[in-house]
Amino acid sequence: MIPQAVCTELSHADAPEIVRTWIANPPMWLKVVSVSCQEETFNQRLHPGELEAILLAKMISANLVILDEKIARQVAKKCGLKVIGLLGILQEAATRGWIDLGAALDILKTTNFRVSSGLLKAMLHGKQA
Repeated sequence: MIPQAVCTELSHADAPEIVRTWIANPPMWLKVVSVSCQEETFNQRLHPGELEAILLAKMISANLVILDEKIARQVAKKCGLKVIGLLGILQEAATRGWIDLGAALDILKTTNFRVSSGLLKAMLHGKQA
């Protein structure tokens, strides 16, 4: 499940073409949910997608919410939510043998995803993200 704001971000002209194409024809398992942000604002520094992701996770009592921005992760944790980021997902997929972590991180480096080279090296040496 993703909130509408995340769908909108993935559809934005600034998103990579492959992402825009994917969200324009999402897989059947993906459900886009409208979330009302009026009851809680948490923090004015959260992007709409982050805010709606936290609200959706609370609304459905999610086991896990995917967030990468530090402030959003902090807010989610204060709300009692368990948080994972993209790097954690990649690490878990590699642990399960689903992906080659080095190859996935090489692809990630070609995107606009921001991460320290030290963290990437630590991940490749088996340390937790």
